[in-house]
Amino acid sequence: MILAFCIMLTGAIIARLMKKKTWWLKAHRSLGITGAIFLIVALFAIALQITLTEREHFRVVHSWIGFTAFIFVVLTPTLGILQLKIRSVTPRWRSLHRWSGRITLCLILINIILGLSMMGFI
Repeated sequence: MILAFCIMLTGAIIARLMKKKTWWLKAHRSLGITGAIFLIVALFAIALQITLTEREHFRVVHSWIGFTAFIFVVLTPTLGILQLKIRSVTPRWRSLHRWSGRITLCLILINIILGLSMMGFI
């Protein structure tokens, strides 16, 4: 999760600060999708672990925030890709994509902190 967050944060920083470079969009897209894949794989691994240990899913706030983050992890790149493919919606969806990305990063960070706290690391 931490690795996925760092990858996605790097993609967001590139989108924010490197727009004058010709390569920014490819790097932003690649990092965003790679981070999303890492996060989705991690979520499925965690869900499998919970199932195998016969614990109950969605019993703590951490799991609900994680599920919400998962929704945003799927939504954010989808909005980003669609805004480039359907030009008539670009201005509206660009704003949605940006806010969705910000919310995604915040949810992931909050959930990482909650998870580390639950494990006693912080």
